Amino acid sequence: MSKSIDIGSKPRPASAKRAEAWVQKKAEQIRITVDIPAELHTRIKAACASRRVTMSEELRVLLENAYPAEGDGVQENHKLTNPDLLKSGNPDDGPDDSFWGDG
Repeated sequence: MSKSIDIGSKPRPASAKRAEAWVQKKAEQIRITVDIPAELHTRIKAACASRRVTMSEELRVLLENAYPAEGDGVQENHKLTNPDLLKSGNPDDGPDDSFWGDG
C-alpha cells in the first residue's frame, strides 16, 4: 500500500511576483512603537473601523501630512508638541530641554 501526498503546485509567476513585491515593500518600512492613552487608542480604532482602513494606514497618512517629504512644502505653523509639557519636569509628560541637548 502506497501513500500519496499532494504538496501543491509550484507558485505561478504572477503570484511569485506579487509575493516578491510584498516582501520588498515590507523591507522598506520600519516599525515604531508609540505609547498612547487607552482612550485615544479606542477613538482611533473606532474611527478607522468606520472608515474601513487599518490603524497603520490612517497613522501613515497623518504622519505623511505632518512631515512632508523635502520639497512638498513644510508646514511652518504645524506644531505637534506642547512646549509647556516639554518643560514640566514630569517624565510622564514628555522630554525636557536636556532631551534635545539644549539643557
